[in-house]
Amino acid sequence: MSLFGVIRDAITGTALKINDAGSIDIVWQDSTAPPVDLYFVKIIGAPTTVATATAIDDTSVVLASAAGCSVGDYFGVFNVSGDRNYFGTITAIASNTVTLDTPFDFAYQIGDTAACFDRNLAVDGSVTPQIFSVQVGAGASVSIDITRIMGHLLDSSSMDDAKFGGITGGLSAGLVLRRVDGDTRNIWNVKTNADIGLICFDKTYDDKAPGGQYGMAFRNTFAGVAKHGAVIRLAPGDELQLIIQDDLTGLDDFKVMAQGSFVTD
Repeated sequence: MSLFGVIRDAITGTALKINDAGSIDIVWQDSTAPPVDLYFVKIIGAPTTVATATAIDDTSVVLASAAGCSVGDYFGVFNVSGDRNYFGTITAIASNTVTLDTPFDFAYQIGDTAACFDRNLAVDGSVTPQIFSVQVGAGASVSIDITRIMGHLLDSSSMDDAKFGGITGGLSAGLVLRRVDGDTRNIWNVKTNADIGLICFDKTYDDKAPGGQYGMAFRNTFAGVAKHGAVIRLAPGDELQLIIQDDLTGLDDFKVMAQGSFVTD
């Protein structure tokens, strides 16, 4: 059999046929792993636990303590293995019972971790830097692959490439994205909308609608042969951080999300 006959894949044993031109015919197939859409968040107060088991389609949960949580907070529940997580927005609080805008899609058990979060990065980090993160719990039994970072800013001021959102002059210290996994590694620092556009390429401005706000959206893709060609894998205990080092309170709203999937390989 010639070299340009059949090559056996060393892992699966699948036959890969080489065509007459001497190249391998392949078909790209998307993964069927569960997707993840995770906001960069900062925890409010201390984590708590589920006090009464939930059922699928419940829209409220009894906590060991709801201290520190407020209506409008982003809220999450996480099971022990880390392969199921719930997120919703608090619509009401009565003692330790929290009512949410999104039904539960999993039966969480007594003792599962719960917490309230802030997901609006429009905060003041000029004196003490503030860190918002996406992380995998140290006790989890799963990892996730981050394939892209999505961001959206809203402001009542117009936006252009010399500003950060609508902040005139941009930032002084900058917004830093970094990975922490035992080794701390900075990925980028942006101070203006132009910096975001250079790194992300996918950046768009939204003109102010009557009575509305100006907006800007961006997408920083890591996976794919036309992008970085690599994912950011977060194993248990790892996190992806955004460090706010300037005063961003001039923005009306700033949210960033990491998208990817659970690792099944």
